[in-house]
Amino acid sequence: NMTTSRADFYHNTVVMFGSGSSRALNVTNGTTARMNFRNNIFVCYNNGYPAYFSTRNYFGTTLNLSYNNYYGNTYVGYIAGAMNNLNAWTNSSREQRAANVDPMFQDYTVSGKCRAYTGMYCPMLADVPFDILDSTRNLQTAMGCYSADSLGVDAALSEFVGWPAYLASSGATPVKVKFMNAGGSALTAADIN
Repeated sequence: NMTTSRADFYHNTVVMFGSGSSRALNVTNGTTARMNFRNNIFVCYNNGYPAYFSTRNYFGTTLNLSYNNYYGNTYVGYIAGAMNNLNAWTNSSREQRAANVDPMFQDYTVSGKCRAYTGMYCPMLADVPFDILDSTRNLQTAMGCYSADSLGVDAALSEFVGWPAYLASSGATPVKVKFMNAGGSALTAADIN
């Protein structure tokens, strides 16, 4: 529960599990506090809220969110009301680089390390050049407390664009994606199969 007037919350992994309703992040400050939440993973493997903000005031002014992943069994989050999908969340929070991806933890009872970071890449922050294991972060790194293992390639899928809430069970569905340069050299070509 955060009630402070100043906070920079960068590269954290918070996982809630068990029974009942919980909140991985709970911000109840209704003042003009300066708070920044960047490159985090908030997860509720129960009926709780990955992130809970009691008011929608101050988003985009003194309350800033960027490149956070919100995943829950029931909700994406709460901003003066329950948010059931990523569009509702980004419209209320003004966070344009949010994700709603199951982190697929190796073992969430032991650590926040993921099996893969597809859809959870973000720019490295100068304030957090190392991960929880003291490994150096790449310029494009993973959300959360661990840095992603080296991709071995320069291009990586960063997000699906305009993904429909429900897919038809038959037929083809057009897909739009964004790629990012995950390596150290310029991209000059890409083959997509």
